[in-house]
Amino acid sequence: MVTFSEFRHAVRRYAPSELLPALAARSSKIASKRLYTNSLTTEEQQRILAYAAIARISMLYGNEFRNSSVDESVIIKLVNYFWEAEDAAHDPEIDIWALVSAFMYEQFTLQGTSRDELIRSYLMLCETSVDEALAMPNADDWKELLGASINEAFSAAFMFYVVAINGNGVIDGSFIDSQAYTRLEKGVSRESAYKTLTLLTASIEEVKLDAAAAAARSQVPASLERFSYNPLSRTPIIELTPGTRIAPQPEFILHTMSPENLYYRGMRQWADRQFGKAYGARVEAYTGMQLMHSGKFTVEREFKYQKSGSEARSSDWFLITPSATFIIECKSARMSLLAKAGSQSFPTVFEEHITKAYKQLDENAKQIKNGNPSFAHIPRDKPLIGLVVAAEPLYSANDPSIRELLPDTDIPILTVTLRDIELISTLDPDDLGRALSNIANDATEPGWNIAAAVLSVLGIEGFPKNRLMEEAFDRVFLPTLD
Repeated sequence: MVTFSEFRHAVRRYAPSELLPALAARSSKIASKRLYTNSLTTEEQQRILAYAAIARISMLYGNEFRNSSVDESVIIKLVNYFWEAEDAAHDPEIDIWALVSAFMYEQFTLQGTSRDELIRSYLMLCETSVDEALAMPNADDWKELLGASINEAFSAAFMFYVVAINGNGVIDGSFIDSQAYTRLEKGVSRESAYKTLTLLTASIEEVKLDAAAAAARSQVPASLERFSYNPLSRTPIIELTPGTRIAPQPEFILHTMSPENLYYRGMRQWADRQFGKAYGARVEAYTGMQLMHSGKFTVEREFKYQKSGSEARSSDWFLITPSATFIIECKSARMSLLAKAGSQSFPTVFEEHITKAYKQLDENAKQIKNGNPSFAHIPRDKPLIGLVVAAEPLYSANDPSIRELLPDTDIPILTVTLRDIELISTLDPDDLGRALSNIANDATEPGWNIAAAVLSVLGIEGFPKNRLMEEAFDRVFLPTLD
């Protein structure tokens, strides 16, 4: 067995100035395959995660007083060390079931294409419609936080991602002042490009400070070091020397503008202005936007109703299909890094995140079944199924062992992600209703991945393209490549 400590020592044999550019060059080649497709080999998938971990360890623990050269054999050895390290599996304090979930969180980035999260962020934060009281942060607020308008920050991040891919992981900021940049300036001004580049860039010393602060907040134990915070998720571009910028793992450039990353940036900036509530409204609106985008589905939105003489609010959405009616609750709360890493707090966090949603779904089902007049437009002659839509994956939430921790309900309930909603909203109503009904009523079906279970039930290999997301990419991001 290789310990994570041995992996760390192996990485430290190489100077960051040698190792990081080598990782950047290799990572950029894999990233180029993930821009539009997800047809990676198993080895390439493993390298994505390993390269990111090797870069993190090199930045945090490496030094320049090393003279060993870096070639492909060295990279292969370090990748193998990473995958063989098993500290957590031998820690009696770590529940093996939670540890499996930690691996799922680690590997979630392999699902979908590299641009999915960026398009999701754009649609959710720029094109959803919410009540005026929750329409914050506004354009000026985002500019204060990101240094550029949110639209330009998104486009700039995508631009630097493409630059990194085409430059073997090297980002030459001088191109912003070149004549060639003129054709891009309409989409991203030179000023905004520089400000976004500054936002995404850090020195190794700054990376170390960021990691130390995160470690103090999260308290991830040593045995789970593999799953601890990677500073590249905040500043994916590293300035090794003045003017020399590289992206050790270009995937992180797009991740900086992901819903998850912007959520945490927003909470640090505007927690006192109820950013969490405003963000939750966006998650709810985005769910409805996806369900309605094809025009195929019958979708009813939240409404007020009378309950025991007082006014209450229904669930967020109702999706009506030929075979079932789905009651939908959207939740924007996120798992802590400690829970994602597989700590003993994992089941408790699950319970805290979705207990309220389960109760709300069950109450709505009772109102429908009991014939509350306010619910007359919601069919009660079909099976009722609850859906909890989580802003981020809550792996194993559909597993019977987790389900036992949650309230008993009169209807079956599934927990799905925004990505699941994006995928299943492309189906025909009959197929979607039939697949989710089968999954919800068969405890062996949900597993860890609802989308995969849907494909299995329907006997198909993939989902149709999501027109809403494709059109957003063509309209907003494709011009960045012109």
